[in-house]
Amino acid sequence: DSMFNDFSGFDEENNPVKVSVLPTLLISSIGIHPDVTKAVSMDVKFAGDLVYVIGMTAEELGGSEYFMHLGSPGNRVPALDLDAARERYGRLAKAIDKGLVASAFPVSHGGLLVALAKVSIAGRLGMEIAIPSTIRPDYYLFSESLGRIVVTVSPGSRQAFEETIGSDAVLLGRVGGPDLRVTAGRPIVDLRVADMEAAYRAPFGGY
Repeated sequence: DSMFNDFSGFDEENNPVKVSVLPTLLISSIGIHPDVTKAVSMDVKFAGDLVYVIGMTAEELGGSEYFMHLGSPGNRVPALDLDAARERYGRLAKAIDKGLVASAFPVSHGGLLVALAKVSIAGRLGMEIAIPSTIRPDYYLFSESLGRIVVTVSPGSRQAFEETIGSDAVLLGRVGGPDLRVTAGRPIVDLRVADMEAAYRAPFGGY
């Protein structure tokens, strides 16, 4: 992929602005979409939609953004089960083809909380999220376990979606309101979506 990622433009006072991304190795894949009308974007769509994460979240934070922030290499490095991931993606593709998925976005760098923040920012809608107590709350939110996807689903499609995806679908909460709120038996995150968007755009001068 391109090693030259530059943006040139102008600020509010018509002064020239240039933003350059450091050289980055990117791998792209291209395919033929059989029906572009069924393509699903990342942004949350409607208040009241259900929020799921598809795939298992484990204590896999070795080399994660979270532990880098804490100044530590972390614990276990995420391991990928290729066969399980392929099957999971196949079921998700079937759910999308049936029109059961409103939005979808992969969980990657930064973990689940970062993915939830990004889809909230994209749709400018908050969420009410309750995470399970299977592992430490911070580990659950920042684990970088591979092969997971955050999706939103209309309540009317819940049964069909869960039957299609199976036990990999973990219901986390609902879309709605101006804030991203997360509880783990008690409130642990309460962030205004507008503030998250401002912070997300700040390094790029508002662009």
